[in-house]
Amino acid sequence: MIEGEAQGLPLYGFCDGCGAPNGVLRKTGMNFSEYFCPECTKKDALYLGAITHLNVLYEVSLQAWQTIWGDEKYITDNISELSGITGNAVGEEAAKAREEGES
Repeated sequence: MIEGEAQGLPLYGFCDGCGAPNGVLRKTGMNFSEYFCPECTKKDALYLGAITHLNVLYEVSLQAWQTIWGDEKYITDNISELSGITGNAVGEEAAKAREEGES
């Protein structure tokens, strides 16, 4: 190894999820930085799949809701309540729709 060169992590280690001794180094983002055992790898994959599915369902539902209720100024003006439910997605869409309508 050349002096100053980064040293790689070992392939096997303790699982960061449950502490099992059969963790395997896995890629997270741009780095290889976590060890996961087979069981935790499966749980993480299921979790990520569920979150992705929920985001798709949420987007479709929000678009349908916006089609029905988006033109109701009284409803879309109460941005604080809508933001609490939708994470501000409806409020931003309503503001954009109003700006386009005024142009």
